[in-house]
Amino acid sequence: MKDVTSIIITYPDTQSSALPATPFTPFPLTLGHPVASPPTPTILTIENSDEDFDLLDRALKSAGLSARLYRVLNISSAQNYLLGTGPFRDQIVFPKPYLVITNSRLAAFSAQQLITWIRHQPTLETLPIIVQSASLTSEQRGELYQHGANFCLPKTNDARQLAHQLLTIHKVWHQLGLVRLQSEC
Repeated sequence: MKDVTSIIITYPDTQSSALPATPFTPFPLTLGHPVASPPTPTILTIENSDEDFDLLDRALKSAGLSARLYRVLNISSAQNYLLGTGPFRDQIVFPKPYLVITNSRLAAFSAQQLITWIRHQPTLETLPIIVQSASLTSEQRGELYQHGANFCLPKTNDARQLAHQLLTIHKVWHQLGLVRLQSEC
């Protein structure tokens, strides 16, 4: 049997909004070819606030949900990422997400427009979407659900509260067989 070698791909600290929040996991190699291993689930977040992004990153870690978090700042970048176009062509560096978490208020477009666009893409129409907002009315939440949002979460400044919300959603989706994230709890 041939020796198996592992490599770790990491990225230097950078301000780029699309690089992973954590380093890549090792990819085993055999005879110079990658061995198929389950990819780390990826979450795409569309968030224009550094503080809210950092809170989401801390909450995911606190919840013990194993996922790579990618951030884009606007809907145009989110669309390019989801389609694998523009600067997001490399599907190894920018893998398809298992979940989208978006801020309800985005520059130039609304979360509702993003959700509608996603639901009209044949390869994305079942992608789970969570919308975060500090100020949605029940009518606005209803409209987001009608357009295809899976959950609307109130924004919080407490990482533990957000972790609890995400873990609750994870458990519900896991019971329904809809989730691919692994809980370390």
